[in-house]
Amino acid sequence: MGAGGVPSPHPAHPVVPSAQDVRTDRRIVRTAGRREGGSRRISRTAAAAHCGGRAGTADGAGGEPDKVAALVANDLRRLLDADGFVLQRGASLHTSGHVPPEDAVADMLGWARRQGSILLHSASLEQRMPGAQAYRDLASGLLAITLSADEPVVLLWFRAETLQTIQWAGNPHKAVDQRDEQPLSPRASFAAWSEEIRGRARPWTSAEVEAAYRLSRLLFDARQRRRISELNRELTRAVTDKDALLAQQETLIKEVNHRVQNSLQLVVAFLAMQANAENDETLTRHLGEAQRRLSAVALVHRRLYSDDTVTVIDLGRYIEDLLLEMQSTMGEEWTGRVTMDLAPLLISADAAVQIGLVLVELVINAQKYAYAGNPGPIAVTLERIRNRFRLTVADRGQGRTGNRTGFGTRMLTAMVKRLDGTIEESDNAPGLRFTVLAPIAMPADV
Repeated sequence: MGAGGVPSPHPAHPVVPSAQDVRTDRRIVRTAGRREGGSRRISRTAAAAHCGGRAGTADGAGGEPDKVAALVANDLRRLLDADGFVLQRGASLHTSGHVPPEDAVADMLGWARRQGSILLHSASLEQRMPGAQAYRDLASGLLAITLSADEPVVLLWFRAETLQTIQWAGNPHKAVDQRDEQPLSPRASFAAWSEEIRGRARPWTSAEVEAAYRLSRLLFDARQRRRISELNRELTRAVTDKDALLAQQETLIKEVNHRVQNSLQLVVAFLAMQANAENDETLTRHLGEAQRRLSAVALVHRRLYSDDTVTVIDLGRYIEDLLLEMQSTMGEEWTGRVTMDLAPLLISADAAVQIGLVLVELVINAQKYAYAGNPGPIAVTLERIRNRFRLTVADRGQGRTGNRTGFGTRMLTAMVKRLDGTIEESDNAPGLRFTVLAPIAMPADV
């Protein structure tokens, strides 16, 4: 050794691992290399700790959070042969063995989270963390796993201070008497001395660090699985609630449709009674037309009440029912006079009401003007052309006579406009053909 007191590269008494240390290292290696079944057991234990003890354990904890956390803390402390262990999950702290005071533990937990590393370890914590010297007797060594800095979820292993004595080759502050004829020598000129090193713990072996790394992965995977499971449960609950609300909504809408249909049928019945009671032929005809228009609206609500859906209906079936119902009010002489060629086509209920009113008006016009009130053939066709429908009403009557500007014509024009469609009149040779072309409206479009 030189006069500056630089320690010899080889201590006078090298530290030889004890048999206990060797056994400990072997046990850690066996733990780190444990087969997959053992990894699943550690994962389940960690998941139980994350879940606050909601899952029961084979040790009879029965799902009580404190018991489960105590079992997990003891097992994890022994896993790395630590003197103390702290498990933090949110506001809960669970300890095992000898740990620093609560305020010191809080400081270390905050420091570990701020490092931004999942796994960190040190055998001399006071060299890395300011203020750690105050509790170095219990926590000179630290190994930390941070699973979440937000929740937070942190695991701390502590190792107590291990006093180390280093033998120096000579004390530069204490000379040794020697004869003048002896040559000067650093080892012969100064007395041997030893120095006690503090603030250090038994170092974490590579096997222990590897075991901690594997454990962090298992704990992280268990936590992720738990969070995914919780999300799945929340989504399932939300979907169930949504289905229940939708079922309730459909029931309410069906009930509304049923009541609207009953009310309209009641008005239709009153109109029919009034028409039968009147002696004025013109008034009776107008009441009959109003009756058919209301029947078109009432039929939509009746279909919505009886069908499985409450927002869309089959336009082809609706038109068929509407025409059959109209024929029953037009007189027996019209039986078989109205022919239909209707393609199946789903459309929104609101659009169906407007199409029904358009159809009623076209049939009324054909009955009134084409044959002057007498029975005659009327052909109704419904086709689908890509995303549009085409409704055609054709007669073989006397063709156009005069310029029609009455209420029915104005209502017909207004209904076609609301459908964003067009209506065309052409010669049917003989008679007239009316063609309505409009987009197929679904509930999201109206």
